[in-house]
Amino acid sequence: MRQLVPWPPAARAVLVLLYGVAAALGTLYFFAWRPYASRMREAAASYERPAETKLLDAEILRKVGSFLNDKQSAFTRFPEEKPKGTTRVCAFGDSHTYGQETGVDQDFPSFLQRQFDKSGRAPVEVLNFGSPWHGFHQAFMLWEHFASR
Repeated sequence: MRQLVPWPPAARAVLVLLYGVAAALGTLYFFAWRPYASRMREAAASYERPAETKLLDAEILRKVGSFLNDKQSAFTRFPEEKPKGTTRVCAFGDSHTYGQETGVDQDFPSFLQRQFDKSGRAPVEVLNFGSPWHGFHQAFMLWEHFASR
């Protein structure tokens, strides 16, 4: 009868280490990643573009990644064609411009609009192009796509 030769201690240590790493990764996958990925898939499936984002076609959304427009000052709430005799001021930026964690009319473009309204000047519209997590490159793409026209 043939006798088995025991593995060297170093090889056994490596195998035990690999087993421990595999067990830890498996545990993380089943108890952390899978539930998280499931919630993210459900959130993505339930996301619908609001009707007022008709100006944001699929191409520009693909380029900028996302856009929130639930503020009263959001540029999507204004007609694309500027009314005659009206001056438009465009605010570009990130969550500060958008007004993250503020009410629908508490962002700085809304405050600026109220100041223009109080001043009695010719009609001015302040359009908010800000959205959370936008960097300079997304702001530039929005400017290039909309405001430069």
